[in-house]
Amino acid sequence: LLFISVVLLPALPNQGYGPWQAFNPYTTWWMVVLIAGIGFAAYVAIRLLGTRHGLMVTALLGGIVSSTAMTITLARLDSGKMRHALAAGLLATSALMFPRVLLEVGVVNRALLPALLAPMLTAGLIYAAGALFYYLRAGQQHDNTAEPPLKNPFELGPALRFAGLLVLILFLVEAAQRGLGDAGVYLVSLLSGLTDVDAITLSLANSARTDLAEQVAVQGIFLAALSNSLVKGGLIVFIGGRTLALLTLPFMLSGLLAGLGVLWLL
Repeated sequence: LLFISVVLLPALPNQGYGPWQAFNPYTTWWMVVLIAGIGFAAYVAIRLLGTRHGLMVTALLGGIVSSTAMTITLARLDSGKMRHALAAGLLATSALMFPRVLLEVGVVNRALLPALLAPMLTAGLIYAAGALFYYLRAGQQHDNTAEPPLKNPFELGPALRFAGLLVLILFLVEAAQRGLGDAGVYLVSLLSGLTDVDAITLSLANSARTDLAEQVAVQGIFLAALSNSLVKGGLIVFIGGRTLALLTLPFMLSGLLAGLGVLWLL
């Protein structure tokens, strides 16, 4: 993928195609490379470090590549004696989503950052506080760490699937905005966030450079992060069980509600 991108990216047309000119080949592939690059840095670190440096480091690095995959991995582990360590890892890997989204927005459309920074950091810091709390309580419960089932982000197949998802969401955002107004954008954001927060984040940030109101883009991005976080909470409940859910969900829900409150005040 990296070699193809170096050769292909400069040759791609940098203009809109299709309905509402929503598909820009250059911009789309550039955003695919951006996401793959962020994930690849953490992927290499995990492969070099392995899991010998403890559950928390693996959770943080795995969260950069795929916080959902890391959530499933940690929730599957035995939570008996490791319950506090696992709770710390789950909250840490989920917390990484918020600065990751801010990084993506900063690269694509930094004009959105002032409005997005406070709600995202509020939610992320509450997650991080919970992770630190359980990390300190866990003591030495950090040795039995499973290897996260993460794929190389620069593999062509996953990159092409992400590109397809990105193009689809770009069209959906445009169609929803024109057909349903701002409410349509919020609906697409919530539904997209159920499976992937990166694609909708990049789509809204890019659309806000042209015809989408910045406030709507900011609210849509946070709603996508909210729905994605709720999915992770559901995974913890159904895979990790009652013990992990009781430890992690109070921090997760508090973070999301606090972030929503800050977003509403702004």
